[in-house]
Amino acid sequence: MNRSGAVPSGEARPSLALVGVLTLALAMAGVALAADETVPTETQYATIQQAFLQEEFERVAALVPPMLADAFLEPKTVRIWLWLILSEDRLQQGHRALMEVDRLKTSLSDLPSTPSVNAWTESVWPEILYWEGEMSRKAMKMVRARLAYQRLLGTFPTSVWQAHARLGLGLVDLHEQAYADAQRQFAQVARASPQSSIARQASVLEGVCQLHAKRFEDAAAQFRRVLEQPLDQAWRGQASVYLGEALTGAQRFAEASQAYRQALELDPGAPWAMGASFGLGWSEFQQGRCRESLEAFELSRGAPGSSRTAGEALFAQGRCLMELGQDSQALARFEELRQQYAEHPLVIDATLSAAELLGRVQRDEEALALLRLLAARPLEPAQRTQWQLRMGAYQLAQGDAAKAREAFEQAQQTANDALRQAALNGLGDAALLLDQHDEAARWYRQAIAIASAAQGAFYATYQLGRVELTRGQTEDAVAVFRALLDQTTDHAFAVDVRLALAFTAIVGRQPDRARAELALIQSQHPTPSQAARIKYDLALLALSEGRPLEARQFCEEAIRLAPQTDEALDARLLLTDLLAGQASPQAALEALRVVFAQPGAIPRRQRGKLARKAGEMARRALDYAQAIHWYELAWEELPAQRGELDYQVASCYEEGGDVGLAIGRYRAILTSPWQIRGQLAIAKLMEREERWQEAWRVYEGVAGQAVPEAKIAKERLTSLSDSAK
Repeated sequence: MNRSGAVPSGEARPSLALVGVLTLALAMAGVALAADETVPTETQYATIQQAFLQEEFERVAALVPPMLADAFLEPKTVRIWLWLILSEDRLQQGHRALMEVDRLKTSLSDLPSTPSVNAWTESVWPEILYWEGEMSRKAMKMVRARLAYQRLLGTFPTSVWQAHARLGLGLVDLHEQAYADAQRQFAQVARASPQSSIARQASVLEGVCQLHAKRFEDAAAQFRRVLEQPLDQAWRGQASVYLGEALTGAQRFAEASQAYRQALELDPGAPWAMGASFGLGWSEFQQGRCRESLEAFELSRGAPGSSRTAGEALFAQGRCLMELGQDSQALARFEELRQQYAEHPLVIDATLSAAELLGRVQRDEEALALLRLLAARPLEPAQRTQWQLRMGAYQLAQGDAAKAREAFEQAQQTANDALRQAALNGLGDAALLLDQHDEAARWYRQAIAIASAAQGAFYATYQLGRVELTRGQTEDAVAVFRALLDQTTDHAFAVDVRLALAFTAIVGRQPDRARAELALIQSQHPTPSQAARIKYDLALLALSEGRPLEARQFCEEAIRLAPQTDEALDARLLLTDLLAGQASPQAALEALRVVFAQPGAIPRRQRGKLARKAGEMARRALDYAQAIHWYELAWEELPAQRGELDYQVASCYEEGGDVGLAIGRYRAILTSPWQIRGQLAIAKLMEREERWQEAWRVYEGVAGQAVPEAKIAKERLTSLSDSAK
């Protein structure tokens, strides 16, 4: 069929309009219709009927057209014609089926108006109009569907098709999002014959209207009423799924899970089962039941659904896998969501989660790349806050406490208490990195004050204990950690607290207590990073007791257990000091050089910190060329610390006697406060070379700035002035 809908010459069909005209002419003339000539025989009728009932639609479509070519219109002919129309519809030939409807309606309209003719045409018109409405609605021709239903309702008020037409009209309203109108149609159907099957379907659809209108509590009540009535299994299963959706919308996730399980118990292989599995996965996810959520989502794999539900499933799976520590699988889910459903509303949240994961495993540059993708995107307030939190965490990981503090200060302005608490904790961490212990304690106490639950205050309280430990208040730190152990039920967190207690015992020179804590932790199935921390603490303990070889062995074991973690970094740094102490700085530097030569042996963030350590060690050994090599490597790996590293490189040139290169490197510093300190260093070098006027100009430049170093510059200007006198 061509686009215009006209029948090409190769698809010749009988002229049904002509059949109608002939029928009219004969009826007006009073001619008796011979059954064997103008009406399908009983055998023909039975054949078509059987084929239709057995869903042999292609056979119906082949047999009926030649039969209609020789037949007059009468009830049996119209019935066969309807079977042809419905068969074409079932064969996905909706356009052709509607053309047949038009031809049938035209033929019926052309019949003479006699009592006998009117009697049987009025009995078939409602059915024709109903199927016209249904097929039009299926073909998304909603205007035509509405007109067909309305004509049936208005013209044939006593027809048995009334309820069906009203149900169809309600579905048209539902499609057009006229939820109140649709609900009224369904309610009318339900009240007309409360015990009928169609009334129960209408009752379900009433709840669907409330669900779409986001009246979740009303919808849940409606579905519960429906489920109290006798329903066939298909409608009971679907109503249970709808009940789960309503309860999910009302954030009653435990009840939603129960509803979804009821649907699955009816028939796990039913068409609604996939939707029930998805709904169960989402409701379990909202309850923090990650393992149960993943099991449910696994059952829903391959479910036919929208890109929206598929995206939601991927996001929930990613978050669950993230909570269970299956980081690589979680990243894969987030990436699949980002790549396949780029416009999905959860893509931003997935990107933030992926950045968090990458930061967790020290893939900081990848995390930053993801965060930069979101920098220019319109974010909701909560998403903007989360983005700021992730940027702050990245800056902290890079050792740039000042920039991290800026990000956390922006984030803590949110009205969301949970996010604000995270920002306050970040501010405390930044202050702790800057050795501002009083300020850190102040931020942690603010975080504790707004915690909505005891669990929410644990991290801040734990960090307060670390602050006390840093201050040398060991007993106060122990009291904090012991109190946390009495409060927490989180196994992983309890292990971290016990590790802190072990460390306080090591610092407090209580080796027996430290060993007891570490032995207890080892019996509690620690994670690889926690196991590495145990080995590191045992290394510290061995070192404190004068067993450096044993300490070295423990460091190597820590690195082997979790090579990508901060624990491994601490072990590498300690191992470097041990090697330097047992042999020489050169031996330690050579060991680092071997490690650096192994691709992927250490993550980028560790490489930067280890290179800086090597630079400091070489500088202490007066090997300035090697120190500069290591500092330059650290400069590449630690972009947040480039100002300070430029200063260290310039200092190495200065101490090595190359004043020209030293001045050049000091001048290259662009970031504060190292830029100002570099200017002071340049001025001192110029003084040393008696380049008084140049030194004076540099000091004047520093003195005119609102920086602490201005005081030093002014003092030097006064001294130079006195010397000139």
